[in-house]
Amino acid sequence: MTLGVALASLIFAFIRINIAGWTSADVMIAFVVFMMFLTSGIYMERRRQYPLVPRELTNQMTFRIAALAAFLSNGLLVGASALLALYFQNTLEESPLTAGLRFLPLSVLAFLAGVFGGRPPFVSIPLKAQVVLSLTSTSLGLGTLVLTDESMPAAATMFSLALAGLGMGIGSVCLSRLALVLAAPSQAGVSAGVINTMRQIGASVGVAVFGAIFSHTATAQTNDLQLPAGAVEDRGLLAELSDGIASGEGLHALSGLPVDVQNQLRNFVGTASYRGLTSVLLCASVVGLVVAVATAVLLSRQNLSPQHDSAHTASDADEYESG
Repeated sequence: MTLGVALASLIFAFIRINIAGWTSADVMIAFVVFMMFLTSGIYMERRRQYPLVPRELTNQMTFRIAALAAFLSNGLLVGASALLALYFQNTLEESPLTAGLRFLPLSVLAFLAGVFGGRPPFVSIPLKAQVVLSLTSTSLGLGTLVLTDESMPAAATMFSLALAGLGMGIGSVCLSRLALVLAAPSQAGVSAGVINTMRQIGASVGVAVFGAIFSHTATAQTNDLQLPAGAVEDRGLLAELSDGIASGEGLHALSGLPVDVQNQLRNFVGTASYRGLTSVLLCASVVGLVVAVATAVLLSRQNLSPQHDSAHTASDADEYESG
């Protein structure tokens, strides 16, 4: 209950930031509510004799790192992908089918990595290395999208999304395995459930945070870019245009304007939307790579006992051979 209210308050705050501003009363109240309920939830869990997540799990640094990796990897990819889909359809004016086909390599690579990641010979790769590889692949996939231009060529986009999908698939397998490795048999379900819950929370927060970043950057670009002379002189209309671009409407923000004005503003709207998107992709890539490095350093200091890593690997291999 308390953690649910905390999460809802955090997402509400990020959604409201670009509408009301950082210093608005409702945003500040939402952040305060988030901190209060998060703190109280953690405090109550620590005092309970039988907490929701067993202390045998939360006391392990490796488990906490795995939960954070699940949160961030899903948050980065889902948050960025949501804005990419809006850009493909609203700014590049692609059909839902065409935009969906751009994401096909992501789905295919994620599926293949999920299917084969837990089987020999890939299962022999240390779980720690797989966690780092997952974050790195996802981050590089999103980062390479920044190297494209406003048209987002299909070949380059599909390659980058395939790389991100590979990271997603590797992460799905290795984090689930790690959750089982770190837990006693009686706590395996809880451990796996926490990792999956962190994935879902990450997706929700990622969409809200990256949406706020996109809106802020697109609005700033709308104010900074030079409008064609005489295109929009009505300040109210300009404010509506800016709000439309910031919400991800892309060229649809021009609907209702005279055709000649729309033609004048197409490049303007496309550039503002593209810069908003690249700010999201760059932020996701940098955060992901920094977390990947930090994860590599922290995991290198943690030890998985032999019965954990090697025995689990052996049991996976045996199961595969017998299956």
